[in-house]
Amino acid sequence: MFAIAMLCLLIACVICDRQRRQLATSERARERAELERNKMEGFLRASFHALTTASSPEAFLDYIAGELTDAVDTLAIRIFELEGDTLKLVAEFGQIPPDPPEECRMGKSATVLHQLHQNELSIRTGHIGEMAVSGTGWILNTPADDPSGLPTFMTVPLSIDNTQRLGVICAIGHRHGGKFDGRDSRLLSSLGSELALAMSLIDANDDLEEKGRLDVELQSAREMQAELLPDVIPFSTRLDIHGTNITARQVSGDFFDIVQLDNDTVLVTIADASGKGIPACMIAAMCRSFVRANATRFRYNLEGLLFELNQHLYADTQPGLFVTVACCLIDKKEGTVDYARGGHGPLLIRHTDGRIEEIKPQGAAVGMLDNELSFGFDTFSFAWPIGTSMLMYTDGISEAENPSAEEFGKNRLIESWSSQKGNSESAIDGIMLDLAEFTQSHPQGDDQTLVVMTRKA
Repeated sequence: MFAIAMLCLLIACVICDRQRRQLATSERARERAELERNKMEGFLRASFHALTTASSPEAFLDYIAGELTDAVDTLAIRIFELEGDTLKLVAEFGQIPPDPPEECRMGKSATVLHQLHQNELSIRTGHIGEMAVSGTGWILNTPADDPSGLPTFMTVPLSIDNTQRLGVICAIGHRHGGKFDGRDSRLLSSLGSELALAMSLIDANDDLEEKGRLDVELQSAREMQAELLPDVIPFSTRLDIHGTNITARQVSGDFFDIVQLDNDTVLVTIADASGKGIPACMIAAMCRSFVRANATRFRYNLEGLLFELNQHLYADTQPGLFVTVACCLIDKKEGTVDYARGGHGPLLIRHTDGRIEEIKPQGAAVGMLDNELSFGFDTFSFAWPIGTSMLMYTDGISEAENPSAEEFGKNRLIESWSSQKGNSESAIDGIMLDLAEFTQSHPQGDDQTLVVMTRKA
């Protein structure tokens, strides 16, 4: 009996120790995830500030290179931009080991280190050039006694959603003497996507003075921006959702976004930046990036999300720049909606009996007032019965004019929507057809964005 009791006690100790280790591992993972979110938020804020204050694209990239070293805890950063078949060094921060002599460039690490000392690289030769072509990042962890002197190294593509490849980012050496891993690579890749978007917008803005290249560059920026709109709406048996965005100029200051937070929760955002053209487009893009980066952290606190976005925009943009924003947090399982807005138009709800209801919680335009002067952003929570539809829109819809300078107006929008009988996509098609019939091809001065959502089950 004594032996059996001791065996049971030993088994219990082993189980307790295993559970303790699992809890410790889970806590470390949570802490690292929180750290990465903070790094992403800090980088986005620094990028936003640099976009509005840097004296030149070169100054912007040099500043961002320094921010990247802090974000990924690296000793040095090298940013190469792709021009034709050539990678050109456009920004650098931090010191790297000396260029090894030619007779010592036998191993991969020595070859990579030599490439990092060049101002131009061909994409047809060398490890970094190969990565620029493949679009696949990689990590090189060299032994401590490696003669090249190159410590841990990683490189990721500088691209937007891995489609528009603009170059590569190289991180050399870990600040704390450690090795880079997959999470470091994913973080640098995410930061690189935001940097690529900023670079494409800056390039488009600089080319405004070059009329001969204006149409080509703005079309490229428009295509890149279009890729940021949800091209694949999250499928759900409970939710039918569709959106559209039509630009008044080459690029849009409007956007809508749909973020699937988990199997049951979806965040739908619509926004309209003040101004027109490239400046409005840049503000809208940074707003979208901030909301996406922080959606999970503020999933149960839309007021907190808008409050923090407001402070960042107010602090990092020039006076007079602001964004109107509206957010719908949808719980498909429970059939509930949380709605908050900052200076945006009302949320329209079409009930199953045809009745139209407007939801208008309080909240000023985002970025207009400091948080200390703001009255905050109210959140309106309500049940969402089956068969009920919601509509979000920007003022480019309601303020669209016909040749007689008469506006389409909210009442016509409601009337048009009430007459639509199909799914969300066909409802939007019908509304836009009615709008086109009203405006009679009259040129419009504002972007037009529309999102329709229906609870199916």
